[in-house]
Amino acid sequence: MADAKSITEEFISSSAVNSSALANAKKISKSGGFRTLYKSKDETLIFGDCYGSGSKPYNASVDFSGETAVFRCSCPSRQIPCKHCLALMCDWAAKKEFTVAEIPEDITRKREKIEKRAEKAASPDKEKAAPKPNKSAAAKKLKKQR
Repeated sequence: MADAKSITEEFISSSAVNSSALANAKKISKSGGFRTLYKSKDETLIFGDCYGSGSKPYNASVDFSGETAVFRCSCPSRQIPCKHCLALMCDWAAKKEFTVAEIPEDITRKREKIEKRAEKAASPDKEKAAPKPNKSAAAKKLKKQR
């Protein structure tokens, strides 16, 4: 996936963990749950601050810089994507106004980590260290064999 322009209702529905998360996301979107909506210049990232049950707004983002979309949110939900990320995509699909903004520093760092990890995995000269022998297990095995 190249950028946020690829977000469709079908993509949002297929990304949802369950129908309840999708229904809640649509409620958030319709009620104007996001107080800020931003996009990067190249539209590989959409992000914003969403009102939630916590005292501080949740920071949600959908990142299209890699091969697959990466969903991030500061809410305590364990669902990925959470209803806030789904609502963010619903706002995008509804053609709400997203202001162009710089990519937040924490997301830039996370993108760099992902790139380094991918480079390291693709590196052909990568040698795996031989596993260290477990001396106590070897001694125990030898004792049993005797």
